[in-house]
Amino acid sequence: MVWTDINFLPQILGILCIFVILGDCNEEYDISGHHGQGCHPNLFECVSGECLDLKYHCDGIEQCKDKSDEENCDFFNCIGPNWFKCKTGRCIKQTFLCDGNDDCNDFSDENNCPDIYEHFMEVSDCPPSKFKCVKDGSCIPENWACDGHANCIDGSDEVEGCMGKVHCNGNIFCNNTHHCIEKDFLCDGVDDCGDGEDERNCFNNVALNDCTIENHKFQCKDKSHCIDLDKVCDHTPDCFDLSDENGKCYDINQCVLAKCPNNCSLTPTGPVCFCPYGSKLVGENCIDIDECLEFGKCDQHCLNIKNGYNCFCEPGYELASDGHTCIVEDGEGLLLFTTQNQIFGFTLKSETYFPISHVNRAIGVAYDGQYVYWTNTVNTIVRSLKNGSDLTVVVDSGLLLPEDLAIDLITKNIYFTDSIQQHIGVCSNDGFSCTILHNKDIDKPRGICLQIKEGLMYWTDWGARPLIARSGMDGSDVTDFVTTNLDWPNGITIDYGNDRLYWVDAKQLVIESIKLDGSDRRMVLDKAALKHPFSVAVFEDSLYWSDLEGNEIQACNKFTGKNVRSIVRQTKNLIYGIHVYHDSIKHSHSLENPCKYAGCTDMCLLAPVSRPLRYTCACPEDKFLAANGHQCNSGKRFPSIMVGIGNTLIQVEPKKLGKMRFHEHVLSEVEKIGALAYDELTGNIIISDSAAKKFFSVDLNTGYSTHLLSGDIGKVEGIDVDPLGHNMYWVDSERLTVEIISLKSLERTVLLRDFGGDSPVDIALAPNKGFMFIALSGPRGTHIDRFYMNGHNRVHLVDSDLIGPAINLAYNKYADKLFWVDSGSGLIERGDIDGLERYSFIKSYNTPKLLTTLENGIFWVSYGIPTLEYANIFEENPALKEIALNAKIGSDYLRITAVKDRIAAASHRCQTNNGGCSHFCLIIPNDNVCGCPNGLSLQTDGLTCEKPMQCSTRQFHCKTGECIPDSLRCDYKNDCPEGDDELHCAHYSIQCPKGQFSCLNGEKCVDDQEKCNGHAVCYDGSDEHNCHLLNMSCYQGNFKCRSGECIPSRFKCDGSQDCNDASDENGCEKVTCGSNEFRCINGGCIPSSWECDGEFDCKDGSDEANSKCESKKTCSPSSFRCDNGGCVESILRCNGADDCGDSSDESVCSSQYFNNDDDFDNLNTDIAGHIIDDSVTLEVIHNCKEKSEFKCESQPEKCLPIEAKCNGTSECLRGEDETNCSGCSNDEFECVENKRCILREWICDNTNDCIDNSDEDPFMCKYHNKTLLTKLKGKINDSI
Repeated sequence: MVWTDINFLPQILGILCIFVILGDCNEEYDISGHHGQGCHPNLFECVSGECLDLKYHCDGIEQCKDKSDEENCDFFNCIGPNWFKCKTGRCIKQTFLCDGNDDCNDFSDENNCPDIYEHFMEVSDCPPSKFKCVKDGSCIPENWACDGHANCIDGSDEVEGCMGKVHCNGNIFCNNTHHCIEKDFLCDGVDDCGDGEDERNCFNNVALNDCTIENHKFQCKDKSHCIDLDKVCDHTPDCFDLSDENGKCYDINQCVLAKCPNNCSLTPTGPVCFCPYGSKLVGENCIDIDECLEFGKCDQHCLNIKNGYNCFCEPGYELASDGHTCIVEDGEGLLLFTTQNQIFGFTLKSETYFPISHVNRAIGVAYDGQYVYWTNTVNTIVRSLKNGSDLTVVVDSGLLLPEDLAIDLITKNIYFTDSIQQHIGVCSNDGFSCTILHNKDIDKPRGICLQIKEGLMYWTDWGARPLIARSGMDGSDVTDFVTTNLDWPNGITIDYGNDRLYWVDAKQLVIESIKLDGSDRRMVLDKAALKHPFSVAVFEDSLYWSDLEGNEIQACNKFTGKNVRSIVRQTKNLIYGIHVYHDSIKHSHSLENPCKYAGCTDMCLLAPVSRPLRYTCACPEDKFLAANGHQCNSGKRFPSIMVGIGNTLIQVEPKKLGKMRFHEHVLSEVEKIGALAYDELTGNIIISDSAAKKFFSVDLNTGYSTHLLSGDIGKVEGIDVDPLGHNMYWVDSERLTVEIISLKSLERTVLLRDFGGDSPVDIALAPNKGFMFIALSGPRGTHIDRFYMNGHNRVHLVDSDLIGPAINLAYNKYADKLFWVDSGSGLIERGDIDGLERYSFIKSYNTPKLLTTLENGIFWVSYGIPTLEYANIFEENPALKEIALNAKIGSDYLRITAVKDRIAAASHRCQTNNGGCSHFCLIIPNDNVCGCPNGLSLQTDGLTCEKPMQCSTRQFHCKTGECIPDSLRCDYKNDCPEGDDELHCAHYSIQCPKGQFSCLNGEKCVDDQEKCNGHAVCYDGSDEHNCHLLNMSCYQGNFKCRSGECIPSRFKCDGSQDCNDASDENGCEKVTCGSNEFRCINGGCIPSSWECDGEFDCKDGSDEANSKCESKKTCSPSSFRCDNGGCVESILRCNGADDCGDSSDESVCSSQYFNNDDDFDNLNTDIAGHIIDDSVTLEVIHNCKEKSEFKCESQPEKCLPIEAKCNGTSECLRGEDETNCSGCSNDEFECVENKRCILREWICDNTNDCIDNSDEDPFMCKYHNKTLLTKLKGKINDSI
């Protein structure tokens, strides 16, 4: 976000540029005049050309013809409404007033604020690293307390904050400024305490190191002070200890005997020879001293002359009056720094303090005289103009944690470090071309700086092998520059005029420097003044650094480390990167741009001066350099994202490193893009036209569209392409189908049609695995199923916690994961393709609709928002990023697909002779099978499709020509492509027993209480039809609960709560049964005809447990009489199921229920499951076999085959054969190999739900189905 109040900033920075900052202004800010170079620097130049004395500038009288001398004077005079002048003289932005931060450095901006304490009372206690101010409770960094400057508004940090805090450990304590200085700083001629305390009572303020004979000085014996040599032996004591007099002072013959070559001076210890200034005595000769070898003698450059030296400066600087320091000729330095949420500017001389831009966790910052650049933790590199406008993301791809950056002022290339990617990179100024220079032996790179004139760059690495490294700016000549005595080297900078490299070490707490030739390494500052140094910069004779622990920027002398001072402090925000700029820096890099005529097609980088050419051509990550060394040729094509809206495709090209590109394709043949997919074999985009009901293939290179298919197309929800078999799959929610079209022959077929009342809403393919995934939504909820790509082997993959109704799928082969977005929850999830693991991946703030994936990225679009969002799929908590798309979408939504790498044509056997198939080559796991178009049937060779002549008498003839087994007729599944095998099936319906409801499609019987309960049990949803009628009354024979549901009347007052509100058990003491009813012992009423009918209708069984039943009930010869008096068919005897209700039909049974396995296989059943051949014999054996059988504890005589143990069905009376089986619940079955839990209803349903096929084990299913069929037979016979 750009700083909101920016109208004044062009004026502010323009004036700063003109008067105090820059000698070379950008015209963007140069609105106050001063365009030309005709006036003396001490004069004001009008825009109209006149030159005025500076005193006339902003004096209230218009002197220039164009009145430019009176423009922007609010800033020049630092007056409101935009500016505020502090008592210290500092000029700050008006918005800094009463913000809780001491921006003036004297709290004058925080005085007289009505809510001043509200800024500080946010916390009740301060952390250990903070000091709590007494009056307002604000927290300041601990090192601010007792530092000689009041940082609390009540000054308590300089009173209470000093109690017992300062321990100088033998050094000197400054009483007024509350800090320690080294002993050697006492009486050294430099004010180190800040108030002159260390230089008071010093008789001769000369540094001890300078008190030498060569300097014509004499050191008193007690070292109290230093005196001039001509004051020694002058009969007047100047030393307190009188060590400058007496002794051999007055023997003038001593100098004659000394035979000095130049000068001789008498001292108490004897004569001393000395030479003129600038020379020293070597033997018997005076030799010139090279003062330029002395560290810090000159600020920039030094020229040794006889008996002296001269300092001189770089272009753009001038020598100060002290003859040592170089200062800029015009203006002053601009300090830029970043905090957690802003970038600020601060002029170093006039102390003008202003914001530049609001940011999101900026770290590094740089400035090239036109644009401010910064890195941030949102993984981008951004730039803006100096006033915060023209905000542009320069690099938005391939960054994980860009920390520091540096700008090549010649080529404008951007160099940066990335500590997570572990590389040093460079990008062109627009970000479209980027390359990695170093990624070997890089661990944790942080700071970076450039020696542009020499074509060199330096960087710090604080990883396992901490070092400072150097290479050419083109990546050549890599060398370890500093490798010893380093721990956490952070910020790094170059003093160009002095040819020295400076760095900070955050662990050793030091600032050091070294000459650029690798010699003369020196300590500048150590632990006494540092807490956590992060970034560093140098300007004129001062060194600047940010301190994370102290929330401030400090400065000191760059040679001696003296004059430590605070420049800027932030009460609440950490200060990260800093950068100092002045136009004079450009002069230090004055070099004709060798890239201007180099002829590099993509990137041109400066090369070291040691190279024959001063430039090197380089290529971005998706290209390679040709043999001529100048041209970049296209290499591997990087994936992109294709977004569709209306009849337009927008191709978004993410890069491994750099800035995304956008390409627009308008499709004149398409009315409205409905769904998108990418053909990896041809490189074309497949489009469904939702308005025209057509499919097109679009060549991205030519933009040409080819018509693929039209007719018999409903609402296409999703499409995907199998590049191996070269088939396109799509789901049609209107036709309720999954269909295929061969992209080679353009023939189509229906792969799947019936989904049991569900509607397919999306599809995703995993050709490398042979799987397809289909999302389904219907009355019974939303779920995701997995199939082989020929439509077989259905597995329920995800069937819980999906809201829907829209589910969009994407498979990523690199992660081997399925991703999906649930429009109902706004959640993006991922899971294994076997359904064993599921993770919530991303919760979007928008309403995501569609998604797709690339190698390591997931991309999605949301309803009504013209934005593409994305994240890294391999990160645990990925940062979400957005790409704004220039698209007007209204209430519609974008379509999306991924454009990936093309595959080789011969990468699969389906690509060679179509896998031997005459029509469709379909991928399945580790193999392929053949398929046929509509109307053709696969022949016995499994390869050839032909139109059948006629169907056999045991087959049904579909209207599209296929023959299917007659047993598939009216099986509640559409087996014919057009579903005509399920038409006219009324005669297949079954009669339901009392208390149950028949689904309209004749599919099954459901309990009456399941009707109109808000949850569809019938596949056709008929149990939820016409429910508004039931709101008025219940069917005859039912009881209407007060909570709305209907239950069988016999459940009224049966001692069990059947209504949700228990109203069926209210007032039961007054209930009496009718004359034609039987009253159960628990109070329930049932028809009298149900008494002693062999079936327990009372919940307490009292209708079958009385003397009347004993005499009344006789069983037929083909039936078995239960102990409770009931009769069951003999076939149900010893079948493993409690058909009697008292388990008497299962007592004294053998485990060998059938003579052999074929006995069950030979049972004949009709379509409803009726057993029509019951010629099965039973063998009764009373003993259980220890190893092969399981004994029911509740029925001692009952033996079960060992396979019945934990098979998902309770065969023992008390279910002990299903105890201690797994971690699955009682209504679930545990798969054998992967221990997955599935519903018991999924056992033996001809679907491999377990993945390991253990739920479809043949032996288990035979036993399991025997139980189900015999139970079904008993129920159906009762209803006939």
